[in-house]
Amino acid sequence: MRVGEYLAPVGAAETIVHVSEAQVRFVRAPGVETVLVNGTGFIGDPERRGDLGVPVMLEEGENRVILLGLRGGTLDVELWDPVTRMVMATWALEVGSYFGDSNAEPHSWDELFVPVFNADRRPADSVRFRYGRAKPAGEWVPTLGESRAGGFVAPLGLRRMSSYLLIPPQNEPDTWEWEHVLAPIYASDGIADRAHRHLALLSMDGPGPRRPFQEPTCWPSASVTDSTCFVYEESGPGDVAREALATARYCQQLVWYRTGRLPSLVYGSQPMPDSEKVDLIVRFGYSESEPAGVLVARQDEPASFSLRASDAAGMRMVYAVDPFFSDITENPTRFEIP
Repeated sequence: MRVGEYLAPVGAAETIVHVSEAQVRFVRAPGVETVLVNGTGFIGDPERRGDLGVPVMLEEGENRVILLGLRGGTLDVELWDPVTRMVMATWALEVGSYFGDSNAEPHSWDELFVPVFNADRRPADSVRFRYGRAKPAGEWVPTLGESRAGGFVAPLGLRRMSSYLLIPPQNEPDTWEWEHVLAPIYASDGIADRAHRHLALLSMDGPGPRRPFQEPTCWPSASVTDSTCFVYEESGPGDVAREALATARYCQQLVWYRTGRLPSLVYGSQPMPDSEKVDLIVRFGYSESEPAGVLVARQDEPASFSLRASDAAGMRMVYAVDPFFSDITENPTRFEIP
């Protein structure tokens, strides 16, 4: 969908996408803050970083797509078809301590962080992630070795996986002469012929972590980090449960894009991932005590917060409120549809 140049920020644009059967596509939306697909929100790429997008669900027939927060430039939005169910965000790889730091020394425990999407409307209950020892580019091709089995990824959701790069020890002299290394990575839903395989070319000078331009806070002052867990609850009416998942997923994507931090995303009846490492829990779900069209942000315990509503319209207020980047000081705080 390419509509040409526009010079100033525009409030919104809308189109209808027709498909013959229900399917998952990735939406790549440079210069767009938020993409609404049939009312469900997903992040765009407002800074035009070159990100290839996030998975969205298109239903059979007509799909209403609304683009919000358009910035000046060319409006060129693409809906591309993923080949595999598990899709590694190879455009957003990050490397640990040594890479990008000229004063650091290489270690065998340096990690490659790989965001992995589930391009399916069903949860992925047992993701398999494999990786191999990094090798200097141009000499030989490295092969897959170690694996990390298990791991939950929500429907159309995202999870960060990691691998040890296994760079040779410091006493190997050619280590310091490497300018680039190759590292093989692999993600699947447990079926090998549906795996996403990639050979990552990494510079010894990067890529380092994405630098945050905004600090994600919560109520009243807790910070959102990689050790934060977003929980979407499946209680209440079906449309509220669906919106709880959608808004929790949108907030996860937004925090990831703006800061590089990637909270985990699980459903309410699932055990907490690495519970010893979870330092903050944010729950998204139903509240029978609130009137229609109201979103409530509340601190439940010192390290537990919630976003709740009694109906789907109230949950969708998350898209307008931008709660993790707002100055919310009262507990509880209520947001109402004007």
